[in-house]
Amino acid sequence: MSPSPQPKALRVGVIQGGRIIEERYFRRRERVTVGPDARSTLVLPSAQHTGSWGLFEPIAGRWHLAFTEAMEGRVQVGGQGLTLAQVRERGLARVQGDGFLLPLDETSRGRLVLGGVMLLFQLVATEQTRVELPPEIRGTLLSRFDRLFLAVLATSVALHLTCGAGLLLAEPPPERELALEELPDRFATLLLTPRPAETPKAPATEAAAQEKDAPDGKKDEAAEQEETAAPAADPASPEQQAAARQRVANLGLLGALKASGGSVADVLGGGDTLATDFASALRGVSGVKPVAATEAVDRGPRGGGTGRVAGIGDLATQAPARVELTEKQDVEVRGRVSEAVPEVGGDDVDRAALSRYVKARLRAIQACYERELKRNPKLQGKLLVRFTIGPSGRTTEVDLEEDTLGSPTVGQCVQALIRTWTFPFQPTSEVPVTYPFVFAPAS
Repeated sequence: MSPSPQPKALRVGVIQGGRIIEERYFRRRERVTVGPDARSTLVLPSAQHTGSWGLFEPIAGRWHLAFTEAMEGRVQVGGQGLTLAQVRERGLARVQGDGFLLPLDETSRGRLVLGGVMLLFQLVATEQTRVELPPEIRGTLLSRFDRLFLAVLATSVALHLTCGAGLLLAEPPPERELALEELPDRFATLLLTPRPAETPKAPATEAAAQEKDAPDGKKDEAAEQEETAAPAADPASPEQQAAARQRVANLGLLGALKASGGSVADVLGGGDTLATDFASALRGVSGVKPVAATEAVDRGPRGGGTGRVAGIGDLATQAPARVELTEKQDVEVRGRVSEAVPEVGGDDVDRAALSRYVKARLRAIQACYERELKRNPKLQGKLLVRFTIGPSGRTTEVDLEEDTLGSPTVGQCVQALIRTWTFPFQPTSEVPVTYPFVFAPAS
């Protein structure tokens, strides 16, 4: 007994613009709907219908084509090719509601036109392989792409390749040297903060090292060798010593007194020692009275005043206390810098963010003030600084509107620091800011 033939499947292809856009096989006998509704089996744009309607109906195990009078197409039934109008005229389709139902046999196939979309259908065996469409319907690989899209894509690729080749072949621009105000804050801090000077270590001499390592007996021998190795000064002859003594005697105050004549010359006797004793030499000099060592000296007042002459012993002075010398130490001077509410000339700058940025850099401004506070401990006052924040976030046009501090050095240092600031926010246009700083000693 031969096996019963398998029922054929319904094959439907959707063609739009001369290209097939969808192809479906319906092996199970189920209703196939078409229309613009997304729930349709085949979604087709149509201006004549809305929603979804059944195009192929499975009735009594057989496929039926449901069509209306407004539809155009051609079908093959019973080996004859007929239009839908001829099918209606010959009564091959029965009326059902507003349309007609045409039963399809195993050889049926057809073409339907729904708006701008064409539907091709036929009944094929389930084991039949995919049938190749004719070339005019299948089209080539190039015809599947949009020509305008391909033209734009090719132009874009060529433009990018040209620009990339130009950048690779062009010489790089020379690097511009940055000015001091353009340096970031971390580099400006390194440049402006002086480094503490390193104290050089005294190198240990070889003699000290030998003296430290050698035992006590060897230390004396090394010292004796150094003394014997040092060249001894040549003693001067008696003639050279006499000539040197004569030159010293004729110089300075001693030579002037001897050359001036009078009683002083008589006392010195023209030589290095006294010619006679003071009592004999000064006996004829007016205003001078020699006193013996044993005579008491009158300590009473002289002249017409009532004063009293006291000796050193009468002053009851005491020996000075012991004075110790230590190394020089720098006295630490601390200053305090406070800020007030700034004036901002625009809404593009967040005042809270501006205040946080300036507070983080008050320590550098305080260093400018403390350097001058060491020279002038009473230095205090206020600086009213006006600057502009550009669209890039950098400061420009830094000026001092008010200076009650009275120190040009502090003002110039603060201006130089503000010129290096780069704020994290970037306004759309230049925003003027007036910022007050109050300086006072910490004590």
